[in-house]
Amino acid sequence: MLVGRASELDALHHLAQDALASSRVVWFLGPEGVGKSALAERTAELAGRPVLRVDLFPEDRHNRRYAVEAMAALVDIDLGSAPQAEGRGASDPVESILRALASRGPVCIRIEDAQWLDDESRAILWQLVRRLLDLPVLLLITSLDDEDDGVLFDGLRLLLRLPERGRVVAVEPLGRAAVAELVNSGLGTAVTGWTLDRIVAVTGGYPALVMSLVDQLRRAESIAGIRTVLRSLGEQAAGSGLLRRHATRVLTDTTPALRTGLLALGLGRQLTIRQVAHVTRERGASSVSTAELVATGLVEVVGVDQLRLRYRMTESVIVDHFSPDDIAATHRVLGSLLRGPRGLEHRVAGADRSDVPELVAELGADLEDAFRRGDRETMYERAVLAASLDPERVPDLVFAAIWSNQPSRLADHEDAIENLPWSAERLVGMSFLGAVDLDISGTAQLLESVEISSRTSDRQLFLLGYWVLHVAARRGAVSLAELAVATRPVLRELRVRGRKLVADGQLRFGERFLGDALLLELTLEHLFDGEVPLIDRIPRMEALRATAAADGLADGVPEAGIIIDLVRNAAGDTAGSVDRLTAVPATMNPTLRLEAGLGAAYTWFLAGDWAAAQRVAEQASGLALDRLMLDHWQRASDLARLVPVVQGTTPTVPEVELSHQAVAGPLGEALREVVGAWKGVAHDGDPSATGRALDRLWAAGTFDRAGAYLTGVLRVRAHVAAGDLEAARAARTDLAAASYTALGKDYALTHADALIAAAEAEQPVVARADFAEVARRLAAHLDDQGPSGPHLLGAVLAEDWGLAVLASVADGDPAGSGAGDAGDLCPPDELRQLLGATCVLLATAGAGEWQARLERVRERLTESPSVRGAADAWSTLTVREREVAGLVSDGLSNRQIATTLFVTVRTAEYHVGNILAKLGLESRQELRRTVLAADG
Repeated sequence: MLVGRASELDALHHLAQDALASSRVVWFLGPEGVGKSALAERTAELAGRPVLRVDLFPEDRHNRRYAVEAMAALVDIDLGSAPQAEGRGASDPVESILRALASRGPVCIRIEDAQWLDDESRAILWQLVRRLLDLPVLLLITSLDDEDDGVLFDGLRLLLRLPERGRVVAVEPLGRAAVAELVNSGLGTAVTGWTLDRIVAVTGGYPALVMSLVDQLRRAESIAGIRTVLRSLGEQAAGSGLLRRHATRVLTDTTPALRTGLLALGLGRQLTIRQVAHVTRERGASSVSTAELVATGLVEVVGVDQLRLRYRMTESVIVDHFSPDDIAATHRVLGSLLRGPRGLEHRVAGADRSDVPELVAELGADLEDAFRRGDRETMYERAVLAASLDPERVPDLVFAAIWSNQPSRLADHEDAIENLPWSAERLVGMSFLGAVDLDISGTAQLLESVEISSRTSDRQLFLLGYWVLHVAARRGAVSLAELAVATRPVLRELRVRGRKLVADGQLRFGERFLGDALLLELTLEHLFDGEVPLIDRIPRMEALRATAAADGLADGVPEAGIIIDLVRNAAGDTAGSVDRLTAVPATMNPTLRLEAGLGAAYTWFLAGDWAAAQRVAEQASGLALDRLMLDHWQRASDLARLVPVVQGTTPTVPEVELSHQAVAGPLGEALREVVGAWKGVAHDGDPSATGRALDRLWAAGTFDRAGAYLTGVLRVRAHVAAGDLEAARAARTDLAAASYTALGKDYALTHADALIAAAEAEQPVVARADFAEVARRLAAHLDDQGPSGPHLLGAVLAEDWGLAVLASVADGDPAGSGAGDAGDLCPPDELRQLLGATCVLLATAGAGEWQARLERVRERLTESPSVRGAADAWSTLTVREREVAGLVSDGLSNRQIATTLFVTVRTAEYHVGNILAKLGLESRQELRRTVLAADG
C-alpha cells in the first residue's frame, strides 16, 4: 500500500520525531481506498510510541459523543465521573483527557474515518486539538476529502497552515509508475504496456483496488479469467462510491457551464481552458474559469494552461450523469475543435447515422495507408474506430491486432468478435481470447475442414498461419506430425500468394507471407519433429532458411534464426545462440520472444550467471502478463523462481497455480520438475523424490525441448544416492539415446558412468580415476561453449568427486596411488582446483547452502594432510624447487625470484606452480608454513 509514497513517508518520519517535544497533528485527506489508513499506520510505527486508536463507522455520525467517550476510555477515564472544571457546571471532557494524556507521556492518537464524527464530538475534539500545545502527542486523523465544512475541519485547515503544528497530507491515487511498482511487489513481475494501462484504468491508481487485482490475477485460471477480473474490478471501482458521491454532488449543485466543462474534460481528458470555454459556449452555456473547475476538487492544472480530471475513474462517473444526446453533441464539438487523431476519435464518437458511411470510408483509407507504411499503431487505432461504427469492419480489427503482434488487444473487443459469423477472423480472435481452446488434434481437424483456395482472402490466410504457430508454441508438444500435415495447404498457399505479392510490388505483405510460411515449416516439420534427433535438426533447418533467399528473403527472416537458435540452445550449443536469444527485438512475435527469453534464462542459470538468468526470466514473466499469455506466464514465473529457490531465498515472483493442465502444457510441467530437481541438488534434498520427478520429465519426452538434457546426470545421481542402481542404469540408457551436442553428451555419459561405477566399485581408487576423466570431458565441453556453457555442472561434479575420494579413505584405501596410510589424504590437483572454482561460482551466485556443503567437503579433503602431510612431501621437490620455495617463504614475489635466480618471470611462475601442486597446497602462505615445518 505504501509503494510510491516515499516523499510523504520521509516528511512524516521527521514530523513524528518532532512530536516527542510538543504536539503535532497530521490530517490525511483523500477518497476511499487510496491508502490513508496505511500511511497513518506507518506514521504511528515511525513515531515508536503507544497508539490509542478510535475507529468510526457511518452509524457513529448519529451516536452522540461516541468518539470522545471512546477516546476517554482509552486513557482510562470515565467522563461521567470526571472532575469538574473550575467555573463550569459540568465535567469538561477536554480537560479530563488532557490531564490523562499528560500523565501518560509520549503517545499517538489515531482517529480513523473522522467524517463519521458526530457534531458534538467534532466540537470537543477541536478544543482538544487547540489545547494539546506542548504535550508530546502525535494526533493522526484520516477522513474523506469531500467532507462538508464544520468546526473541526475548518479549524484544522487554519491550524495546519502553521508548519510547527503539523500538516495536511492529501493522499491521491497512485500514478502509472507507482501502480507498476505495486503490481510488481505483489506479482514479482514487471508489468508494462497494455496490461499496465488496463490496470491503471480499472483501478484508478487506488492501492486497495490494485492489490485486490493482484490477488485475483494470481488465482486466475485462464485468459478469460484475467479479463473477467479486469472487467469486474472496473465495475467495482466505478460503482463503489469511491468518487461517485462527490462527483454526483458537484454535478447536482452547480451551473450548466460548469457541468458542461466537466463533461468536456470527461470526454476530452486533457484540454486547455480556452478549449473548455469553447465547448461550453458551443453547447449554449456561458464560459467557465479555471478556478471554478479546480474548486470542484475534480480537476487539476497540468503545465501552464492544461486541465484534466484529477482522477481518471471520474470520467465514467461524470459521463453517466449526461444523456446520450448531450454526450454525442459534446463529442461533435470536440471533433471540430481538435485536430489529428484526437479530433477523429471525437468525430467517430459523435457521429450520427448519416455521417457513418463517409467516416468508415475515411478510416478504411487511413487504415490501408498505415498498412502500406508499416505504421502498426495507426493501423490498429483506425481499425478500432471503424469497427465501432460498422460491425462489418471488426475483421479488420482482428487482422490489425494480429499483424502488429499484439493479440492481447483483442480482449477489449470480445463481444464484437464473438458476434462475428464463422470466419478465420472469428476463429483466431476467439482462440487468442481463450474462448476456443483446441488441442493439436482438434486444430488439425478444424484445418482439414477449411477449404484453402483462391477464394480465401489474403488476410484470412495470414491469420490461419499465425494461429497455427500460436497453437504449436502454446502446446509445446513433442510431435506435431498431425498438425503439420493439416497445415500443408495453408503453407503452400502462403508461398504462392507471397511470391505473387512480391512480384506485384506489395513487398511488405508478400515478405510477411513468405516469412510466415518459413516459420510454419520450421516449427511444424522440424522444431517438434520427435523422429529426428535434436542436434540433427539444425542442419536441415539451416538449409531451409537458406532456400528462403530464393524467395527474396535475404536474411531468411529473423524469427527463423530465433527458432534455430532455440534448437541449438536446447541441444547444448549455447555459444552465440544464448546472446541472440537474450536480445530478441521487441517488435518480434511475442510467442517467440517469450520462448527465447525462457531458453536464455535457463542457459544463464546453468552457466552460473544467475543475475542474468533472473533478469531475463522476470522480463519474460512481465511480457507474458502484458500479453495475457497465461500458459507462458506460469512457465516464466516458475523460471523466475528457480534462482531464489536454489539460493534458499524468498522468491519475489509468486508461484502461479493454474488448475487447467492444458493451460500449463507439457513444457510447463517439465519446467516444474526441473526447478524441483535443482532445488534438491542445492539443498541436499531427498534423492528418491528428485529421481521420481526427473523420471516423469524424461518419460514425458519434453526434456530436450525444455533444454533439460543435462538433468539426465542429476537423474542418474539421484537414483545412485537413493541406492536404486537399476533405475540409475535405465536413466543412463535414456541419456545415451537422447540428442545433444557431442562434447556435452560425452561429458554427461562419462559422469553417469563414474557415478554408477563408484556405487559398484570394489576398488575405490578406480572410481576416483573415472571422475578425473569426467573433469577432463567437462572442461572440453566448457572450453567449446565458453561463458555460456553449463559451468554449474562443475559444482555437481566437484561434490560427487570429493565424496568419492572421501569414501575411498573411509574404506581404508589411501589417496595417492595406493601408498600411505588411511589417515593421509592428498586429493588430486584437478579436484582441488575444481572445488575452489566452483565454491567461488556458488558464492557469486548466492547459493550459500550449496557452497557451504562444498566447503565442508573441501575442508575434509585438506584437513588430514595439512601442514604435516605437505612437509612429508618436501622430499619430492627438486633442488631448484626447494630453492624457489625458500625464496617464497622469505616473502619474495615471482618477479623478485626471477631476478634473484637470473631466470624469466614465467620460469619462476612455473616452479611455484609445480611446488604447490606437489605439496598439495593452494597458496604461498601455506607454502611458507610448510617450509618452516620442513626446516624445523
